[in-house]
Amino acid sequence: MIELDFAIIGAQKAASTTIQHYLNSHSKVVLPLGEFAIFESPDFEQGRVDRELDDRFVHNEKLVGLKRPNILGDLRAISRLFQHSPNCKVIVVLRDPVDRFVSAYFHVVNSGKLPVKNINTAVEEIFYGNYLDKHPAGISLLHYGLYFDSLFFAESLAQPNSLFLTNQNRIRSNTVAELKRVSDFLGITYESFSKSERVKNRGSYDYRKAIFLNAGNRIRYKFNSGRTRKEYRGNRLLWLVGSAVTRIGSLPLFNSPLNPKDVLNDRSIQLLRQYYETDRQKMLEIYPEMVYW
Repeated sequence: MIELDFAIIGAQKAASTTIQHYLNSHSKVVLPLGEFAIFESPDFEQGRVDRELDDRFVHNEKLVGLKRPNILGDLRAISRLFQHSPNCKVIVVLRDPVDRFVSAYFHVVNSGKLPVKNINTAVEEIFYGNYLDKHPAGISLLHYGLYFDSLFFAESLAQPNSLFLTNQNRIRSNTVAELKRVSDFLGITYESFSKSERVKNRGSYDYRKAIFLNAGNRIRYKFNSGRTRKEYRGNRLLWLVGSAVTRIGSLPLFNSPLNPKDVLNDRSIQLLRQYYETDRQKMLEIYPEMVYW
């Protein structure tokens, strides 16, 4: 059984991809690109842990890791990770949960899991309507911005000094310094990571683009009843049609320059800030250096 030396477990839409690409390029690390849902249900129950940790993870004296930001919002997945790899080190990148909510909303809408709708209307319906009953895929939008319980739980299971925390602001303002900190945490020498290799993974907040991406992905994929998970249809024609539709949405015409904070109105911001305030206060008590919001 291949045990993991480290895992990047969150948070969603918080710049963890930059760390992933740096470690993927490192000569002493085996970290595939993409994400692995093997510790989450139903993948875990289907026995995908051992199947997915295959020859790609044969380390030959290298550190072995994976990335899956969803783990931070799933206590069962955190527990399963440490049951499988008790000595695993975990890397967590945090972000202002309101900004993270906006990025996640458009990401999930673009994927086809949620309908295209003005984000402020969606926020109003989440708090005062039946949005989450109608669209279970939206539950994670709020939940994955609650950090404290998952961080505290992960730290309780990890070996001493095996939790690395940073945030999106730190990565954006001084990428090299943070990657050096990651290297020190994993016990490897920092290797140069050029600007051309750095991944910003910017989101799109353009509703016109969302219409095409949403429609194209609904053609290409099939979804479970709650639209929380998707898989390939296996139909070549539908794949080609869906891909053509998504390419239209990828045209420069549909790349809105809006900052996430410019997408929400004042009422939506207030509702979300109130929702996350208790978690923020807990974070300030235990992990104050990470809270910039």
